[in-house]
Amino acid sequence: IFFRLFMHMSQPTRLGHGKTKTKIVIRHLPWSITEEKLRDVIGEDVLNAVDYFHFDKGKQGSKRKVDSRCVLHFTEVERLYDFADVFDGKVFVDQKGREQVCRVEYAPFQRTPKTRATDSRKGTIEEDADFLEFCKSLESRPEMAPSAEKWLEEKEENEAAHSTEVSPLVQELMDRRWGRHTRQEKYDDTPKKRKGEKESTRSRDKTHAHKDADLEEAWHAEKPRWKRREEPQDWKGEGKEKEKIKEGKEREREKETEKEREREQEREKKEREQREQEERERRERKEQEKRERDLADKERKEKERKEKEQKEKEKAQEREKEKKLKEEREEREREERERLEKEKK
Repeated sequence: IFFRLFMHMSQPTRLGHGKTKTKIVIRHLPWSITEEKLRDVIGEDVLNAVDYFHFDKGKQGSKRKVDSRCVLHFTEVERLYDFADVFDGKVFVDQKGREQVCRVEYAPFQRTPKTRATDSRKGTIEEDADFLEFCKSLESRPEMAPSAEKWLEEKEENEAAHSTEVSPLVQELMDRRWGRHTRQEKYDDTPKKRKGEKESTRSRDKTHAHKDADLEEAWHAEKPRWKRREEPQDWKGEGKEKEKIKEGKEREREKETEKEREREQEREKKEREQREQEERERRERKEQEKRERDLADKERKEKERKEKEQKEKEKAQEREKEKKLKEEREEREREERERLEKEKK
């Protein structure tokens, strides 16, 4: 009856845009009650008229217990009133026989959370073009980096392409070392000696003449190697020349490495000096700021001390004035008393 009267009295009070209150909260429910049991107590007929149901289970703590509560939002006001008439003041009995009376009230906040729209792309990842492309990239084998030998060959080819022009003899020795060209067999018209036969002086001189001519041609040729008629033959000093060229290249490589190391050390030294300079400037800046703060604090303290001394001086002057006034007043009073005594006499 009280809730019906309270509802009737609160009917003129409406929410914004002319809406009436349709959301209630059931308080002081037993802490041990479950949502399923509360639904059974409320009934399926009432729940059909509810579009929002929220239950907060209570608990029994060591110091105090917390009651359960339930929030309902009705679609019709009349169904809300009927439910409040029945459920307001309803008595619940727990397992130990203790009674607890629940209360039905208007919810302080009358709005209800909106249901979010379902995502139309949910469950369609298998058809997404970006995802399929990503799976294909995982299945494909990654490209392998070139091997060390291949990388070294490419580097040497680039260096040879950008290197300075060398003499034909040095080029021939370099080609033999790297195995870039296969040696062409030269037709030798000198008669071969039989087994056990000594080589004649004439044939030996002829062979050496061929070798000297080929060497001379390789030294003084101006045309590229592929335009030459034939290549020089091996000679006795070829191994020493190879060793000299190899040693020269190694020395040049060591010099370049040493220069690169010196440049790296110089760069590191400059970076270290720059960092030290920055650190030194930062420390100086901090010291300057500290000195400025100390100076400002000192000036502030000196100013406060002077103000304090000035106030104390003023107070002392005021006390001195009060003391003089008091003495003058006492002097006047004494004179007045003496005058009165004389008059009496």
